[in-house]
Amino acid sequence: ALFTMFQVMTGDGWAATIARPMWGYPETTTPDPAVSFFFMSYILIVGTLLLNVVIAVLLDEFISAVQTEKERAKEAASAGKHDETALDPLLATLAAFNSPTDLADKIHSIFMVLDANDSKTVSYEEMRSGLLNLEPPISFSAEDFEHLLETAGARGKELSLMGFDHTLRTHLAMS
Repeated sequence: ALFTMFQVMTGDGWAATIARPMWGYPETTTPDPAVSFFFMSYILIVGTLLLNVVIAVLLDEFISAVQTEKERAKEAASAGKHDETALDPLLATLAAFNSPTDLADKIHSIFMVLDANDSKTVSYEEMRSGLLNLEPPISFSAEDFEHLLETAGARGKELSLMGFDHTLRTHLAMS
C-alpha cells in the first residue's frame, strides 16, 4: 500500500496500475467513486505539499546565496578601504590643495626636496633620507619604495617626477 502511495505521489507508472482501473479501464472493473475521490484528493494534497517543500528549499538556498553575496560585498568594500601607508603624513599635507595647479606645484616641490642629486629621478636611498629629513620624519622601507615603483609603473630602480606625481595622485584618490 505504501509503495502504491509512493507511486501515486511521484507519478511513476501509476497510470497503468492505479488510474486506469480507477476510471473503469479495462472494462472488467467498475470505478469506485470513493477510491477515485481518495486518490484525487491525495494527489492534490501531496502535490501541494511537495511543491511547498521544493519552494522552501529553493527559498532557503536563495537566502543563503544572498547572505553570502552580502558578505562578499562587505569583504570587497573593506578590502577597498585605504590601508595605511608610509606616505600618509605626506598625503595629509597634499590633501589641502586649492587647485590642480597647486597640487602639481606641491608634488613638484616635494620631489625636488627628495631628489638630492638633481638627477630628475629619486632612488630608494634619496627617498628614505629625504623623508627622514621632513617634519615630521617619515620612516620609509624598501618594500614601500617597491610598492611606489609598481604604482608608478616604473621599470627601473628610480622614480621619475611623472611617476612620483602619478603615485601620489593615486594614493590621494584612494584616501
